[in-house]
Amino acid sequence: MGEDLSLRNVLVTGTDGGAAQSIMKCLRKAKKYRIIATGIDPLCIGIHMGDVGYLVSKDWEEYKKELKEISEKENVDIIIPGSDIELSHFANNRKWYEENCPPILIDWKNVNIARDKYLLQEKLKELGFPYIKTWKVDEFDKIDTCPVVLKPRHGFGSNMLFKEVRRKHVKSLADYIQNQGWEPIAQEQLYGREYSCMTLRAKDGELLSYFIAWSFKKFGQSYKTIIKKDDPQIRDLIIRLSEKLNSIGPLSIQLIKDTESGELKIFELNARFTGAQIVRAEGGVNMVDLAISNWLDGIKEYPKVRNPFVAYWYHDFSYSSFKDLENLIKERKTKRGKVYCPKYL
Repeated sequence: MGEDLSLRNVLVTGTDGGAAQSIMKCLRKAKKYRIIATGIDPLCIGIHMGDVGYLVSKDWEEYKKELKEISEKENVDIIIPGSDIELSHFANNRKWYEENCPPILIDWKNVNIARDKYLLQEKLKELGFPYIKTWKVDEFDKIDTCPVVLKPRHGFGSNMLFKEVRRKHVKSLADYIQNQGWEPIAQEQLYGREYSCMTLRAKDGELLSYFIAWSFKKFGQSYKTIIKKDDPQIRDLIIRLSEKLNSIGPLSIQLIKDTESGELKIFELNARFTGAQIVRAEGGVNMVDLAISNWLDGIKEYPKVRNPFVAYWYHDFSYSSFKDLENLIKERKTKRGKVYCPKYL
């Protein structure tokens, strides 16, 4: 039986990580897409979740050529970046990708602001939005509050994140981060309720949808999410910020409501879809589907979450034969139906 030619071919990159895997779950839920997955690790489930999966190079120049070849071979309609580190690569090679690959669902101009945690706080200060005090290495002697959070300036996935750092430990932990190849920054330590929010804007900048949720985290990663009724203060803040940044596509906005002052402060942005994307889709707002429809066909829809609900993270397994793994490593390409993913495949 042949392939369904009515399906749009969507290439999702960086499928070794949770954000890309969540994107693919949203695509499956929409039942309108054929998924081409790319990744660098044959032992990660993401590459097996597509209708076809390709192992790609860690070398950026080779990676560009491979994406072009895969896009041509699979008749790809659109590329969705699935990992933080790739966003900077796409943004810094924008001209090449626009000339050689299908439309890429990315907010080019805000990638570098979102990826640079120090630059982000400076931009928020400039625009008049609530921000978290942030210090570069050469400003550590100016730190006027403790404890602080230490993290890489351009980090992702909560790597090298240290909370509640006392003044006497700042230098040693900063040196440790630096020795791992990262530039450290310090931020004021806040305590309070965290919110994981997202806006989705059309290519012309019109707001299509937004989403607000309480986020509960362990080791920097969400493990449960509560979606309640709108909070007007948060809603107005995230919509106004995405407007001021002239964002297009998805913009993830992480906030914390300080327990002592009651103030909302923005501590992180991501110019991409997130690992909680499938939660939004289950709530009736499939932003991945909305964005693709707008990017490719100019369609505009304005959905809202139907009812309050709770999303619980849980661990699960998917399975393949060892022979299939050997074939993937040898051929650098998966074959549909070789991996057992109970819920989505």
